[in-house]
Amino acid sequence: MRERLKPSFRVVCTTLALAQLLGAASFSSTYASPHNGLRALQRGDYAKAMRLLRPLAEHGNAPAQHYVGEMYHIGRGVQQSSVQAAMWYRKAAEQGFDLAQSSLGLLYEWGEGVPKNNAEATKWTLMAAKQGNWAAQDRLSDSYRVGLGVPQNYVLAYMWQSIAGHNADYKEEAKEKKEKLEPHLAPSQIVEAQDLAQQCIESHYENCPATVSSRGR
Repeated sequence: MRERLKPSFRVVCTTLALAQLLGAASFSSTYASPHNGLRALQRGDYAKAMRLLRPLAEHGNAPAQHYVGEMYHIGRGVQQSSVQAAMWYRKAAEQGFDLAQSSLGLLYEWGEGVPKNNAEATKWTLMAAKQGNWAAQDRLSDSYRVGLGVPQNYVLAYMWQSIAGHNADYKEEAKEKKEKLEPHLAPSQIVEAQDLAQQCIESHYENCPATVSSRGR
């Protein structure tokens, strides 16, 4: 079974994601004006962040919905509630916000705030992965490696790990994970997985296979 993310790791992921969002030149009209709340969240002023983000979330702002869900998930600035976290993640995920899709997938994987459901976990994780979310791509690789919510398939596990490794912040860890997968694959399958990864990326995630022969060594 996949090891759970520790709360401290969640906070690190949140900090990195906040930095990316705050570094953007502007938000689209759909995601408008959560900057002040996100800055408060980045500073660790969770009460202020909730006060600023909650009204935006209630008016349909997807990043605000995600981070309100995140604060409920880890109990920062509000009493911890996985049920509330799942509700807010879902609102943002249904608008196509990849961080929320990835987070909702985790809740389904763990059975927190929603019934444990590996198929639902994979569905939301795949949505995020196809938007370039490297953390979701890594988890999808793990799912194919162990057969969690999908048939076990080392070729696709290697493919998604290769895709995740295109993110500079994750490149070294992806390399280590691919090396651990290689004993399960024939050399020709490694080449195939690499080709499929390139195909997936070049198609902007429109042409990423969900099945492929995985008979290896």
